[in-house]
Amino acid sequence: MSTNTKEHFAKMQREGFNFVKRARFDWQTQHLIVAEQERKLLQPVRAIIERYGKTCSVLEVGCGEGSNLVNLNLNREGVVGVDYAFEKIEFCKKELPNVKFVLGDIRQLSFTDNSFDVVFARDILHHLYDIDDMFLATKELYRILRKGGTLISIESNARYNIILRVFGLVDRTEYNAKFFCPSFLKRLYKGCHNVAIEIREPSMVSKVIFHYKYGYPSLANYRIAPWCWKIWERLMAYTPKWSWSYMVLTSRK
Repeated sequence: MSTNTKEHFAKMQREGFNFVKRARFDWQTQHLIVAEQERKLLQPVRAIIERYGKTCSVLEVGCGEGSNLVNLNLNREGVVGVDYAFEKIEFCKKELPNVKFVLGDIRQLSFTDNSFDVVFARDILHHLYDIDDMFLATKELYRILRKGGTLISIESNARYNIILRVFGLVDRTEYNAKFFCPSFLKRLYKGCHNVAIEIREPSMVSKVIFHYKYGYPSLANYRIAPWCWKIWERLMAYTPKWSWSYMVLTSRK
């Protein structure tokens, strides 16, 4: 493994994610169509948290600007968010004042063993350099999970989804996503118990058309847009699940 290559990869990721993207946060939490799609994707996370009760401890690793926590309505005590970007942590503290936010690296978390009822990470493993780093990350996520707790990992199904494959070529920080599919994700969690994977989100088209940076998010303001999108979603639900956009892995300790 080339040290220079690894350093270049790390620099590319820092340049892509070290700074707050307010437009992205608003897009994921407030956009008429995209925010609804985000909440649908997070339904399994919400259901698991509700099963443990309102006072359960929850950790999101790689929380970014906090959009997942906002969409899950998790602005309460007992919830912790971790990210390696200082600016994002400070942003999250303002948006979600009841949540505890700390700086951290998914490969070496500061929490003791068996700390949380629910540990959640989304779209973070493919931003690590190689499979060794990914294994370090998944072991850490499982280590801090309490016995009887549930680990949830959401990653893109980019190997089999053409839109995500193309996006990985456009945005080089998403380069490693092309390796991700159910068998690869399951392999990364081979040391965990009771692993199951659900494929969700039949279509990524809305996130392309209405993308906050590359698309036309204001198109959703046309009265016909939500209606058209509902029809499109129903049609795409008949496509093969192996080609759908996201994988939701769960592991019960």
